[in-house]
Amino acid sequence: MAFKPDLLDALNDNTPVPWYRRPFHLPGPKELGWSTTGALGSRLWTPFQEGKTWEDWEEHIQRTYPYRYFVVVTVPRIFRPLWRACDRFGYWLKCHLLRSYRFHLLDLRGVDPLSDYTHGYMDPCQTMYLAGWAALRSYIEKEQPENPASLATPEQLQEEHFIDWQSAYDEAVALHRWWTIERAQEENESEKLYAVVRAAAETRNRALYEEASKTWLAYRNKLEEKEQEQFLRLAKIRPRLWT
Repeated sequence: MAFKPDLLDALNDNTPVPWYRRPFHLPGPKELGWSTTGALGSRLWTPFQEGKTWEDWEEHIQRTYPYRYFVVVTVPRIFRPLWRACDRFGYWLKCHLLRSYRFHLLDLRGVDPLSDYTHGYMDPCQTMYLAGWAALRSYIEKEQPENPASLATPEQLQEEHFIDWQSAYDEAVALHRWWTIERAQEENESEKLYAVVRAAAETRNRALYEEASKTWLAYRNKLEEKEQEQFLRLAKIRPRLWT
């Protein structure tokens, strides 16, 4: 892959170069008169583009400033694999030693506010279900995304991109509220209906018992259908759950 300068003075030609960096300064595209913004294209991504590219810039710099190129580009490239290896090892230690960095572990404890699950086997269907809601809770409670409405102007909010963004945000907030608050209210209603079933059973009145059971079962089926619908709604906004 062609080298693209990541030094501030190479990319932003309006920044004065301190005297102690001048011996190692690499002129950027704007200084060379190749660009008015300091940016260039790359033949790696647009092989048939016209005009100067970053590949041309690197060839020119390497030929015109061989000493500076060696110090600023070649030497860092030599040590970059070692630095990356050290960085990866440090990140590995953080992910295994610090609890907040254990992103590779799926902890389903406490995900469902209506469950006291702490350990043990779980069927794959339930694992998949809870994993989705665990991701949503992490997104809302830990990542704490900002409301797009607070980041855009009224005009921008009319653009299709912001409309989709705002819609996904509102959906995520609504689903989180249902999972953590509203679902408990629905379960309380279910318990009330089941209490009627138990009371009807004690009366020994079969007709009353069957009617109460029918009402309770219909409500339970409704809740199960809603759970599936809510999970599908969650799956639809999955591509937007990032910060």
